[in-house]
Amino acid sequence: MHRYARVRVAFVALVLTLAPLASVLAADRVAVLQSGGAWVERELAIPRGAAELSTELPRQLDGSSLEIALAGRALGARLATPPQTTNALLEDCLGRAVRLLPAGQTGGAPELNEPVTLVGLGADGRALVQLPDAHVAAVPLERVACPVAELPLGPRVTVPLPAKAKGALALRYRLLGWSWRAQHQLERGAKGWRLATRAELQVPADIGLDAPELQLIAGDVPAAPAAALTYAYRSPSLMEKQADAPRPSQEAVTADLLVFTPMGSVALDRPGLHFVPLREPADLAVEELFVVSTPVPTRWGGQDEARPAARRELGFRAPKGGPLPAGLVKVGTRDASGTWLPLGAVSMPRHAPGERVELRLGETRDIELRWRRPSLETLPSGRFRNRARVALSLRNAREEAAVIEVTQPLGGPYELEKSTLAPSEKRGTALVWRVELAPGASRTIEFTAQLEPRRR
Repeated sequence: MHRYARVRVAFVALVLTLAPLASVLAADRVAVLQSGGAWVERELAIPRGAAELSTELPRQLDGSSLEIALAGRALGARLATPPQTTNALLEDCLGRAVRLLPAGQTGGAPELNEPVTLVGLGADGRALVQLPDAHVAAVPLERVACPVAELPLGPRVTVPLPAKAKGALALRYRLLGWSWRAQHQLERGAKGWRLATRAELQVPADIGLDAPELQLIAGDVPAAPAAALTYAYRSPSLMEKQADAPRPSQEAVTADLLVFTPMGSVALDRPGLHFVPLREPADLAVEELFVVSTPVPTRWGGQDEARPAARRELGFRAPKGGPLPAGLVKVGTRDASGTWLPLGAVSMPRHAPGERVELRLGETRDIELRWRRPSLETLPSGRFRNRARVALSLRNAREEAAVIEVTQPLGGPYELEKSTLAPSEKRGTALVWRVELAPGASRTIEFTAQLEPRRR
């Protein structure tokens, strides 16, 4: 079942409870921000009689965000950062078996089933590897994956412990390189429309972090000093802010955020992209409308007719069960073989349950409109100078019925004399018709209107 929470951030935005874990490299909980980055909270068990505790942290650590506490009391620590260049990290793998990652990627399955041997490192950003057939090839350094156990994971933090320390240290820090975005798929099937929502989660290649619990934060975290953001996502289990510490203004760190808990368990031990369901698929009652606008009768060009394209618009109410996060909506259907047939894609802002959602997709040629050059007659007297006779021919070339909205702008004040189909709406200085056509059906609308008022 989809779970989410709405939070009004004002220094305390997200409550993360801590639980002891057996592995020091496992995360109690990871909160990934849609705007970029992730907050991690962990506990490290203190061995009996230990004078200090040391552990490695992921390479994408934001060192300024690291906080360490014991029983609610802040502790100091030493942070040692290893060499960050790819050459320095690969030197320990010279002469060893490595694997090649797919070209253009930094993670995923190896391109070769058999391992290769790293035989050299160049200053030009390339590595020399010996292939299984004994040939030597030059490849980008980013494609060489050494065994993780052979390389330092990242910075090492060492925490001096007070005498007779026991229990567990609480660590909290921010990681760079993480991000997520929402993807919605709106599919038209034989029984109607269905909306599925998932998160596309980006996990950096060199973070071997397994998160038993994952939270996805939607919304923009306000621009504020790192200390303000650290305070905003503080857990009560960590040390309290010092009373004399400077606190940023509430306006600087207040934002409206949504916290999503993905469905099911999510294993983050594999770097790259992860696709995580955010909610159960929902059946929707979708209104499909094809919108087209014609030229102004008094401003036609030299052509005898115009064939403007129609634009597809969809409207529906956001389903119950939680808000829809902002993201890309892919709209389509499937053929008899199950192949996805796209109808368009558009970005959608966040919507609350029950809120009206309007999607404006691209143009379609399934709706044909032929607008013929109007016949203009000069009027000898009266309020208006011209009389226009306009003909609009519509055709539905789809295999399903279609509702078409035709807008005829008139360029200014007008007086409608007659029309073969009464307008559905008069919108400013434009006439609007809504016409429903069966598959393959056609309809012609003819109207006469007086245009262009005389100057007084």
